Amino acid sequence: MNSGLALLCVTLALWVWRAGEFALIGGNAPLIFLATGAGVLALGGYWGGKPWRWSVRFWGLLMLLIGLVRITLTVALTINPSVTVHAVEAQTVLYHGVTAIHLIAGLWLIIRPPQWNWQR
Repeated sequence: MNSGLALLCVTLALWVWRAGEFALIGGNAPLIFLATGAGVLALGGYWGGKPWRWSVRFWGLLMLLIGLVRITLTVALTINPSVTVHAVEAQTVLYHGVTAIHLIAGLWLIIRPPQWNWQR
């Protein structure tokens, strides 16, 4: 399997996990985000070629931006932790690992989107 395709699958799996967690507590924003991103990727995969590369780069840009927002949140909570105890408690090793995956995968998918060889 192509490394870019593996990173794409990992980021999608992380969002499936997050959407499932939020669905259990009644939130649907990650599910809407996942459905929109998966829809863009599916259309790009159907058309192939440049639309596929565009859709993967778009997903990579979203992952990069999400990683940057998560880092900004961590810095803000470090500077002013009095906002909420729950937000500070959510800053776990797993949280930082997922943030690193978002950043690395986002950059990788923007720079080197995987090839799609599916024929219609």
